Amino acid sequence: MTLEEQLRARAEALPVPPTALTTQRLVEAGRRARRRRTAWTAGGTALVVVGALAAAPALIPAAIRTPAGTAPAASAAPTCTRTPLPVPDGVTDATPDAVDPTGRYVAGSYFGAAVDPRAAGPDAKPALWTDGRPAPLPPGPGRTTRLTGVNAAGVAVGVSDTAAGTVVLRYTGGVPAELGVPDGTWLFDTAPLINAAGDIVASADAGTVLWKAGSPTPVVLPVPHGFSADAFTDAGTVLGVVDGDAPSSATAVSWSEADGVRALSGPDGRTVEQITGARGDWVSGRLAPAATGAVWNRRTGELFDLGVSSSYAVNARGWAASGSALISGGVSVSLAYEPASVVTLTDISDSGLVVGYAGQPGGKGPRTPVAWTCAD
Repeated sequence: MTLEEQLRARAEALPVPPTALTTQRLVEAGRRARRRRTAWTAGGTALVVVGALAAAPALIPAAIRTPAGTAPAASAAPTCTRTPLPVPDGVTDATPDAVDPTGRYVAGSYFGAAVDPRAAGPDAKPALWTDGRPAPLPPGPGRTTRLTGVNAAGVAVGVSDTAAGTVVLRYTGGVPAELGVPDGTWLFDTAPLINAAGDIVASADAGTVLWKAGSPTPVVLPVPHGFSADAFTDAGTVLGVVDGDAPSSATAVSWSEADGVRALSGPDGRTVEQITGARGDWVSGRLAPAATGAVWNRRTGELFDLGVSSSYAVNARGWAASGSALISGGVSVSLAYEPASVVTLTDISDSGLVVGYAGQPGGKGPRTPVAWTCAD
C-alpha cells in the first residue's frame, strides 16, 4: 500500500460528519505532511526562504553534538502496569489523544454507542479524564468536536468541524470558548497545540496562528509559507517543517518571540525531515539519511535512531511512542491490551503515564481507551 493509499484509508476510517474537511482534503493534508519532511528545491521564494535560513545558527550547539558514528548506551526498558481509563456511561467507543505532563489530565473524544463509527459518521464529542475519571465536555458548534491537547492546569484545546470550516476551541474549567481567526479562509489541517502557559498554536493553508493564554485574538506568526506547527514547547518555541517536494532537502525551522525564525538541524547537522513532538530538550521525528524515526536532545545532541518509520510522541525523559511500542534509550517494550486487539499509543506524560487505545485489526469496530503507568 502506498503512502497516499494509507493516508486515504486513515482518513476514511475517521468519523465523517458534514464538514469542509473532506476525505480528499485530508489526503491533501497528508501529502503536505509528507512534504513537510522536505524543503523548497527550486526557484523564486523557495530559494529566498532557504537562503535566509541557512545563515541562522542550528539549535544544537556544535560543541556538544554527539560525535558522528557514536550512540548513547542503551538503558533498561521501562516497567509498565496497565491503569484503568474508563469511559463515560453509555460510551463504547473513545480515544484518548493527549495527556498533560503530570499525567493528571487526559484529553480525547468519544463516539456514542455506534458499533462501527465509520458506518454512519457518528458525532465525535470531547471528553476529559481527571485523575482517571472521565467527564463529557460541551461540544463546539459543529457535529464533530475533538480535544487535541491539555496542559497541567487542565486547560484543553480542541477543534470543531463545521460546514464552513474548522473552529478552534479553548476549554477552561470544562467550558469552551471559540478563538478568533484572521480575515480570510482559515481551514486548520494540523491539531492545535497548547503549552504550560495556555498559549495555543495551529497551522492552516493560509499560515500559522498563535493565541496567547486567555485571549481569543489571533496573531499570525511570521513563519515561511507552508510551515506546519508540529510541536510547541513550554518556553513558547514552535517547531515544524516547511512544505516541499523532495525528501532529500527538508527545511525544519523553529519560531519564538525572542529569536524569530531559526533553522533547525539534528545532531551532527543531520537534516530534519519530520517533527512529531517536543518536550523539554527532546524532539521526536524523522532524520535523514536513515529516513526512520528518531528522538534527539536539542541541547546535548544525544540521539536515538528508533528503527521504526516514525515516532508520534515524546516526553521530557526522551521516551518515545510508535504504534504499540514505548521506546526508551533505544530499548523498546510492546504494550498489549488483549490478544486479539491492536494497540495504538497516542501520548506520554513526563510522569510516565502512557495513553492510547485498543481496537480490532484493520481499524474496524469500537476503540477502547487504555493507559499504562511506566517507570524506569
